Amino acid sequence: MTPRRKVLISLGLLWLLMGVGLLAGFDAPTFPPIAYVWHEHLDTRIRGTLWLLTGFAAIAASRQGAPRDRWGFTALSLMPLVRVGSYATSLAVWLFTPGPGGGGPWCPGYPGTGIAGEYLLVWLAVVCLIATAAGWENPRPPHPDGSGKQ
Repeated sequence: MTPRRKVLISLGLLWLLMGVGLLAGFDAPTFPPIAYVWHEHLDTRIRGTLWLLTGFAAIAASRQGAPRDRWGFTALSLMPLVRVGSYATSLAVWLFTPGPGGGGPWCPGYPGTGIAGEYLLVWLAVVCLIATAAGWENPRPPHPDGSGKQ
């Protein structure tokens, strides 16, 4: 099994677990609540279904091999990118708006939005992991005579 296939299957299974968890009602909103995290305002059933679909797509793509499996890496990237956009929006609101209590830029006018930067970094790391794995080449099969030549 190639490294690319292992990544597609393992992350695809994690995405399936995320989807099943959301559909089963294990959605825990961010605590403390963070303003302007728009992905949490999407219906849980929609988010759960999207996690399931992208997980199944990644697992199905794993059977294709490089470079045809790229669409599986694209599918894996979709849901983390939604979270990146959501937390980036919240962080931008925190950094650049005065908020309900007044103040100016860099004043945390909306409670809880400062933590969005930490969540943003986590999901950016997930996207970078997927992008890195998508760039891997599959190793060439060994030479039939067993000499190790490529």
